[in-house]
Amino acid sequence: MPTELTPQRDALPSRWRGMRDIFDRMDAGIAEVYAELGIVGVRPRFSMAIVFLEGGPLSIRELSREVNVTHSAMSQTVSAMRRDGLIRSAPGTDARNRMVELTPEGRALIEPLRAEWFATEAVLAELDAEVPYALGQLIADLREAHQARTRRAAVSSRTLFLDVRPLRTSPTFRRLWIGTLLSGLGSQVSSFALLYYVWTISHNAALLGLIGLAQLVPLIVFSLIGGHLADRVDRRKLVLLTRCGQVLAAAAMAAVVISGTRQLVILFALIVVQSGLNSLGAPAARAFIPRLLGDELVAAGYALNNIGMQVLLLGSPVIAGLAIAAWGVDGCFLLDTATFFAAIYGVFGLPSMSPEPNPDGNHDRSVVGGFRLVLRTPILIGAFLADLNATVLAMPVAMFPVINSEKFGGSPVTLGLLLPTLALGGVLVGALSGRITRSARPGILMLVGGFIWAVALASFAAINVFWIAILFLALAGAADSVSVIARGTIVQRVTPDAYRGRVNAVDFVVGGGGPQLGNVRAGLVAAITSGSESMILGGIAAAIGTVVLTLATPSIRRFRLDPQPEPVDA
Repeated sequence: MPTELTPQRDALPSRWRGMRDIFDRMDAGIAEVYAELGIVGVRPRFSMAIVFLEGGPLSIRELSREVNVTHSAMSQTVSAMRRDGLIRSAPGTDARNRMVELTPEGRALIEPLRAEWFATEAVLAELDAEVPYALGQLIADLREAHQARTRRAAVSSRTLFLDVRPLRTSPTFRRLWIGTLLSGLGSQVSSFALLYYVWTISHNAALLGLIGLAQLVPLIVFSLIGGHLADRVDRRKLVLLTRCGQVLAAAAMAAVVISGTRQLVILFALIVVQSGLNSLGAPAARAFIPRLLGDELVAAGYALNNIGMQVLLLGSPVIAGLAIAAWGVDGCFLLDTATFFAAIYGVFGLPSMSPEPNPDGNHDRSVVGGFRLVLRTPILIGAFLADLNATVLAMPVAMFPVINSEKFGGSPVTLGLLLPTLALGGVLVGALSGRITRSARPGILMLVGGFIWAVALASFAAINVFWIAILFLALAGAADSVSVIARGTIVQRVTPDAYRGRVNAVDFVVGGGGPQLGNVRAGLVAAITSGSESMILGGIAAAIGTVVLTLATPSIRRFRLDPQPEPVDA
């Protein structure tokens, strides 16, 4: 029963309710007209897109401008129309543009929809004449006021902070992101528990190194196979199968530990299987974001993924330590098994993710087709070289224990702060990534981020005062996040969907193999010199490499995305 503290709904002031009621009545009336004309399954928001496509194929961006909605909203409309058989992909002059055209079924709707459109406009004109003020002018004034408010907000802090529009506007992305984040937490905890378990029962440092090798070899082999499969089958089904396999592998690891047999051979075999399954599905999983969000929000989606990863790096060691103390190693593996179901839930809710045909009709379906595309696309070559330059020459993680011993007294407390500080820098820049994800110049951002990363790491290794050193380490983590977001945006925006699986496989190998090679390089140089000198030399080399790459690849410097519009309601 309503009280003074809980007023009735009608008593609440609501200017929006009246406007929404008018819109709902108009949509209902249009739906009734569609039913009378025998038009089944066509939503009112399809009509303008169908009419504008009468003149020939348009890109999604062009269509969104004609209809006057956001690129993200039009991407969702196009996906729905494609499922209903009203449009299909069409060849274009630029493989990066997603062109669409009407199917015969869609073209058959042009005349009745055009007639309905003009009839609706006539009704609105009659309403305009009946009221004592110009309804059209009122709507125009309201739109101008709303756009002015949006432009002011764009200059305010909302543009500065992390762009969360993908979480707000795409329920499927939101489920996928949450599921991936929870599964990532389980994987991080089990990785820490695995190192702890192997060391506890063997006290053999070489076996800890073999864990990395057992993960690296299947990463390279199976990611290339997975990339080829991702461009031939439904990516959603492929990722679901690999995630289910990972559940079984994680459960088997838990069973080995619980059994108390201490069979490291079986455990290492399961590590290979787990890495192979993850690598098999990774290229397909990386293709989800551009399909779900469209070009406008790809960078924001990668920023959300990156900040999630950095938060895991920041907190998972503490969580893993507490989990081992509370539940034991077997409990950590069971946690990993359980969190994989969150990932499966996120993927299960996705629509079909079959590869889209290349708009220009020129599609190399071979295993090496992705490599050929990379080799003939300078911006992709530059993006991968920039990542290898930063990781192979300047990857710092392997040197943390050595530098901690050389400079900071070898305290486990200071050692424990180094990796979280690197992640903390990534979290901070992720939280303030609004301008980064809306930038039209990701190539410049990637190069600047790579240069700052290299210089900051060299500075960290050269400084003997701990609190100053970790400030440079945080700066390096921040710069790395900028570079990662920019590179991911470039790779996904440049690569046609028909090639995304194989190009993502190359990206996955570069992103996973580069840091491993960087740790090996750092260790070999440190064996000849010292940990500090190894990192200083690596940082200087990476900085020089970034300058050379900037001068040698003008395609990166000149690369520009179409300016993204500020968010408006669809």
